[in-house]
Amino acid sequence: MQFLNNNINADDEHVFIITHHPVYSTGSYGSNKYFVDKMEAFLDANQDKHIRAVFSGHDHLFASFKRGNQFVFVNGAGGGSINNMTIESHENRQWKSSELHGPLPYIDDTCMGYDKHLDSYLKFTRTEVELSAHKVTYTIRDLSNQKTLTTYDQNF
Repeated sequence: MQFLNNNINADDEHVFIITHHPVYSTGSYGSNKYFVDKMEAFLDANQDKHIRAVFSGHDHLFASFKRGNQFVFVNGAGGGSINNMTIESHENRQWKSSELHGPLPYIDDTCMGYDKHLDSYLKFTRTEVELSAHKVTYTIRDLSNQKTLTTYDQNF
């Protein structure tokens, strides 16, 4: 958090934050409440800093969330096998799906970001980012066949 606070600049037109651990995740590793609280506080305190998205890995799947006008992505294509979609508690409460779309049902306090959820896929993906004068377009591609899974537009 100290690094982010020391390096964020209000003059930057586009800010993308990259972390290893996800802010929110539908993967089996899930979210860490301490990290979520710190990142949410940081994002709230820096609304004027043009933070467009937070990218992370750790969980081996794709998940997207939208917090206000900021996107939060998990794109864990770094290796290993695809994780199951479950909540942080690692108990037997799973969403049991290869795809999830839209807000997720509230399960308990370990399911952070459930109301901000857009999409999850049990696939290795690539996120392409295209910048233009008044918007960012995120195109999510399946790495196995290069087909587009979904596209998100972020206007500002």
